[in-house]
Amino acid sequence: SEMCIRDSFMTICPSTNKVLKEFPFASAADVSSTLAKAHEGYKFNKQVPLSTRIQKILNIADILEKRKMECAELMATEMGKPIKFGVFEVNEVIGIMKHKAAVAEGALQPQILGPLAKKAYTLLQPMGIHFCVHPWNFPFWTVMNTFTQSLLSGMSVIQKPSPTIPQCAYLVEQIIRDAGFKNNEYQVLLADTEHFETIIGDPRIAGVSLTGSTRSGKSIGALAGKYVKPFLLELGGMDPFVVLEDADMKKSAAQGALGRLCNSGQVCVGAKRMIVNEKVYDKFIEELIPAVKGWKVGDPHDPDTMMGPLARYDLYDTVRQQVKESVDKGSRVLYGDVEQLKVPAPLEKGNFIHPLILDNIPKGAPAREEEIFGPCLSLFKVKNDEEAIALANNIPYGLGATVMSENIPHAEKVAEQIDAGGVYINQWFPMDPCLPFGGCKDSGVGKEAGIEGFSIFANKKTVYIAQILSLIHISEPTRPLYISYAVFCLKKKKNK
Repeated sequence: SEMCIRDSFMTICPSTNKVLKEFPFASAADVSSTLAKAHEGYKFNKQVPLSTRIQKILNIADILEKRKMECAELMATEMGKPIKFGVFEVNEVIGIMKHKAAVAEGALQPQILGPLAKKAYTLLQPMGIHFCVHPWNFPFWTVMNTFTQSLLSGMSVIQKPSPTIPQCAYLVEQIIRDAGFKNNEYQVLLADTEHFETIIGDPRIAGVSLTGSTRSGKSIGALAGKYVKPFLLELGGMDPFVVLEDADMKKSAAQGALGRLCNSGQVCVGAKRMIVNEKVYDKFIEELIPAVKGWKVGDPHDPDTMMGPLARYDLYDTVRQQVKESVDKGSRVLYGDVEQLKVPAPLEKGNFIHPLILDNIPKGAPAREEEIFGPCLSLFKVKNDEEAIALANNIPYGLGATVMSENIPHAEKVAEQIDAGGVYINQWFPMDPCLPFGGCKDSGVGKEAGIEGFSIFANKKTVYIAQILSLIHISEPTRPLYISYAVFCLKKKKNK
């Protein structure tokens, strides 16, 4: 966690709430210098052959493989991620690097258009610096899933990390430089929000992305609009986890527990609202409680730990207040003890919190109306699919959703009616780099990952070379128009 002290901040270990290290915020001079270096990095990177850029990305994967435990240990120390999930995150990033390196040549080559022209095609061309603002909950995955395509396309990147994880951010920067990006193609900038307008308004910035809260996204989007910059926003969510009457209950409970308790519930696409058909509601609870009990809370450096502390004390305090208010307003506690949320010695000084399962959640309760960024499972009973869909969509967010059913056509029918950037059937959020990722409504703008990710901040330039059109290329209804125009042109030329 962080505490701002004038021009610096301190990172605090969430397991002990002891200070780890103090860092200075970037000054105006630092911002100016970083922008200048990044511009030089862009001019260098866009001239580098694509094959060389691809090899550098593969080098990142190789270095991560060798330094995997170092990365996982630092995440455990700095933001409380259990070692086993830190290793998993790094493995996912390695897969992302290899996948994007494999598809880059095809994604960035000219795309031939239409049969009418002698030659028409589009080019994806880099335009400058990508400014990306990232959160603390996935220090490696979130960052590397966003910037990789920018570096491959020839841009440079300035990454503004959360003050919660500066050491992770600097480790990422060092790994990228060790992989061969040594000419300021990628830089970390510990800038406070007061510098955002200066950065985004700079003409050398070609685009801005943010992963964070909806409030922050609106601020970034407003600045990007003011200065006419493309932007990508991946924001908050209250994702529905819909259990249909034909679902497998054991599988649904396991996926539900994973989707809500992973990263101690600090996941934007977490399964924050479990919407269950009344015919299987009791059976789902029977399976869910033991599934939740299997998530051991403890020291994130312990290889057996499933849930570590919340990343900051303010987050921990907010979750406790949201849960207590939800119970005070009438929510029923199915599992856990709202009065004993804090974990006992020797972990009592950290931001550890036991998971809870709530149901009978009334309107106005935080567990129904707000995003709870912690291990609180909120259950809702519905009579049928129509009621499930209506409840799933009755929020301002639309990031992701899960539908559990053994009848795939049934699940697809429900999935098509849920307002979300992605709906995942029988699996909570597959971290697959092939899949475009991004929300709708208040959950964001644009898609990262997938082939679409390569064109977010590039200029998609159309090049067209004209020719005299052959009639065989022209559809029957429009041929008279083309013939008349051709005759007109010939007469005009003859008269000259």
